[in-house]
Amino acid sequence: HWRPAPADTAPGDDAAAKAVPLSGELALQGRIDWSESIDFDLEYRAPTAGLEGLVAELPDRLTPAGQLRGRYLEESLQIAQLSLALEESALSLSLQGKLTGLDTPEPHIGATLQWSQVQWPLAADLPEVTSSRGELQFTGAPEAWDLELTGTLAGGDIPPGEWALRGRGDTGQMHLRRLQGRLLGGELEGSGPVTWAPSPAWDLRLLGSGIDPAQLAADISGTLAFALHTSGAIHPESGLTASLDLEQLTGTLLDYPLAARARANLAGERLAIDQLLLDSQGNRFSASGSASAASLDLAWTLSAPAPDALIPGASGLFTASGEVTGSPQAPLLDAQLQGTELQLDTLRVPTLNAALQAGTKADDRLALSLSTG
Repeated sequence: HWRPAPADTAPGDDAAAKAVPLSGELALQGRIDWSESIDFDLEYRAPTAGLEGLVAELPDRLTPAGQLRGRYLEESLQIAQLSLALEESALSLSLQGKLTGLDTPEPHIGATLQWSQVQWPLAADLPEVTSSRGELQFTGAPEAWDLELTGTLAGGDIPPGEWALRGRGDTGQMHLRRLQGRLLGGELEGSGPVTWAPSPAWDLRLLGSGIDPAQLAADISGTLAFALHTSGAIHPESGLTASLDLEQLTGTLLDYPLAARARANLAGERLAIDQLLLDSQGNRFSASGSASAASLDLAWTLSAPAPDALIPGASGLFTASGEVTGSPQAPLLDAQLQGTELQLDTLRVPTLNAALQAGTKADDRLALSLSTG
C-alpha cells in the first residue's frame, strides 16, 4: 500500500497524509534470478485511487495490470515483455526493447511499442481522440534517433484515418521523412522538419489527393487534390507566426469544377491574405486584405463571363467588386455590380448597374441603387 505525503509532512503524521487524495496498492508475483544475469518474470497489479484530483479528465480509480519479463546483463537491459491493461477500459499496451551501453554517456535504445483501444479521456463515452491500434518503433540515442509509426487516429475534430510516419531527430527536432495518411476517402502525404526546442517551429510540404469533403459535411460533395507549403513558429515573446501557400487546389465541389490558389500569413491574431483566387470554368473570384478579431479590411472582385457554368440556362457577362470592412462581429459590405446581356431562360436584362452598402447591426446604413437597360 502507498500514499504520497506533502514535502512538509513529518514521518508518522497521518492527518497530513490523509489530506493527499492519491493512494494505491502494488502487488507483484513471479520470479527473479540473479545467479549469472538478473532475470525477471513478474506479474503486477496496481489499483490507484484519487487520480481525478490530479487530472480532471482521468477517472478517480484505475487498475493497471500486466507482465514484466526481461534480463539485465553487462550494462544492457532487455525487456522481452512489458504489458499494461486497464480493468476499467479496453486499453492495452505492449513494449519490447533493449537498452545497451548503460555505462556510456549515450545509451542506445531499440524498442517497439504496440497498442490497442487507446482513447482520451480514458473512460469517456465520447472521447476526444481514439486510436484502435498502432505500433511505434524507436532506435538510437536521444541525440540521434529514428522513428517509425503506424496506426489509426480519430476524434471529435479528427476525421478517422490510418497513418504512417517515418522520421529522424534528436533532442530538439524531428525531420519527417514521410508522413502518409488515408482519410476522407483519399490520401495525404507530407514531409519536412518539426522543431520543439528552443521553441516550436515547422516547415512542411503537404500533398492531398482524392479528398471527399462530404465525409466532413454531408451536403458538400466533391473530390479534391491539393499541394501546399506551410511554415511557422511559436516565439516566447511575439507568439505565433505562420505562413500558408496553397500552391494549387483542383477537383470538383458540388459538381462544379474548381481550381484555387492562396497565400496568407498569420502574426498573432492578424491574418494577412496576400492572394485568394477561385476559378470555375473561367468564372473567377479573387480577394486580398487582412482580418483580425477586431477588424476586417478585405477587397474582392468577381468576374463571371460564363455564368451558365454556375447557373444552367444563364448567359451574359457579370462582374462585381467591393470591400468588406468593420469587424467579424459587425461586418460592413460595400459592393458594385455590373452586367451585360444577362439572360436566364426567358428573362433578359441588356444592362445592369447596382451599388450596395449594408451591415449586420440594426443601426447600420442600408443603401441600394439599381439601374437596368
